[in-house]
Amino acid sequence: MKLAARFKKTTDDVKAPQRVEQVIAKVTALSQELGANSSVTEQVYRAMISGFINAELNEHAALNTKP
Repeated sequence: MKLAARFKKTTDDVKAPQRVEQVIAKVTALSQELGANSSVTEQVYRAMISGFINAELNEHAALNTKP
């Protein structure tokens, strides 16, 4: 995450909502293929992605507030 935060210029780049939706679509489709509960899969992935985004936003802010 620290490395990724360095390459992203804005917080929107960090959040990348289009990419999040691509990942969610992929994992829910795979979940359905495998007979798993796609709703639970989506909830788990959204929570996990949110945690990673928050951590990366913190790192991004720290990198961009240093003198």
